[in-house]
Amino acid sequence: MERECKIYNIPIELTQQEINIFKVLNNTKQYFNLNCTVRVVGGWVRDKILKKNSHDIDITSEGISGVQFAQYVTKYLQSQGINTKLLTNREQTEHLQTATATICELPIDFGSPRAEEYKDNSRIPEIRKGSIYEDCIRRDFTINCLFYRIEDGVIEDYTSGYEDLLNKLIRTPIDPLQSFTDDPLRVFRGIRFSAKYGFKIEDNTLNAMTSPTVLRGMNKIKKSRRTPELNNILISSHPSYGFHVFQYCHLLKEVLITEESTECNWEIVQSNSIPLMYCCEEVFNSISQVKDDTDMLKHLLLTALCYSFKNDTFFFKKKELPMIPNIIIEGLKFTSKEREKVDNIIEGVNLLNQHNCKCERLYYGRSMLKSKEMWKASIILYCCLNSHFTIPSYPNIYFKIQIEPTLLQTVQHHFDLIYQFQLDNIWLITPAINGNQITQLYQTKKGKWVSTAINALIEYQISNPTYTFDSCKEFLLQHQFDIC
Repeated sequence: MERECKIYNIPIELTQQEINIFKVLNNTKQYFNLNCTVRVVGGWVRDKILKKNSHDIDITSEGISGVQFAQYVTKYLQSQGINTKLLTNREQTEHLQTATATICELPIDFGSPRAEEYKDNSRIPEIRKGSIYEDCIRRDFTINCLFYRIEDGVIEDYTSGYEDLLNKLIRTPIDPLQSFTDDPLRVFRGIRFSAKYGFKIEDNTLNAMTSPTVLRGMNKIKKSRRTPELNNILISSHPSYGFHVFQYCHLLKEVLITEESTECNWEIVQSNSIPLMYCCEEVFNSISQVKDDTDMLKHLLLTALCYSFKNDTFFFKKKELPMIPNIIIEGLKFTSKEREKVDNIIEGVNLLNQHNCKCERLYYGRSMLKSKEMWKASIILYCCLNSHFTIPSYPNIYFKIQIEPTLLQTVQHHFDLIYQFQLDNIWLITPAINGNQITQLYQTKKGKWVSTAINALIEYQISNPTYTFDSCKEFLLQHQFDIC
């Protein structure tokens, strides 16, 4: 049964570009005397109500197909002396085709109202022509079900999405279990919206996310399709909470698992990873030197998420390999660059755990040679690993872990010492005497021993910041290396 459409005449602040675009669309209707209703749908409407910028304008036209309306728009622009290209998707039947046209330097997508029907073994729906109401309820969450009618600037709402926006609530427009069974990727999207906007997931919606039926359906989604959602959760305003929801929904293993990691101790992973993420996130956001570095926070939290695998290995072609890179590349489908940054953070932590160095400069320098630009993340993770926190079993978007002042003071103390020692770019250091000069100094041939000598020399330079070429030469001559 079709629900009543609520109309909201609320002020929407448009940019000059948006005003110009909508003027073109309205002028097109008038120029060709078209009897149709033109609406903006989806995320643009949501973001404008939230007073956020959006450049993703999707148009749906009722009374004329989206492609036909886009063709009229290009003809109108041409009549005004403006040339624009029209790209159409010819794979669909005529009334379901979509088109893209550039208006006022912004690509605009045009489509028609449609309905969707899902089969049991696929998250790709069968599509047919639909009403504006059917087009509304096929969408993932009520906050994305709103329409902006460009003729008069009103908001049309069939699913109480406007109220959900005001109440900061994530809810599905149809039965949540049915919605997530149809397309399990919506679970990932719901968690992402919740973490991004700080919205609570409505209780029935969250309960449906925990359903064994939904969990079984996750095999419909290729891991590569999940990756953008996971990445956006990591860079959201509530990343640890987002992964807490995955844990609560019994999906953390599903997110991380690879063929090689099936035998790992997942109970330890489940109990340790999320509290560590919360702790790292709170400390990071409390330290002024790092809190605006979103890339560092992302890789810090990714490392915290995977850290419980630090002692796990697997065999590939008779070679024993660490598990964490496998989790990042094969489980999360992240890039080798992201894996490298996680490796660097962990190597930095490992060296911070070695307290057998009498020289403080060298103690920090050794760690930073490995952690490189992620050295602050290594310091924070190292300190948080020595702290213990409990988190509620039920994920709460408003939960905030309580950090002891001494923990923040300890992190800041490490930072202060590193800056005091002027080590903040130490990983860029080069040996004062290069490999060729070293072999000439020892009057012998090159070999693996040269790398050992260079590493020893760099550590000498870190320990002795006033070094000279002659002092480095003397250092080398005083040390015997296994020359072979």
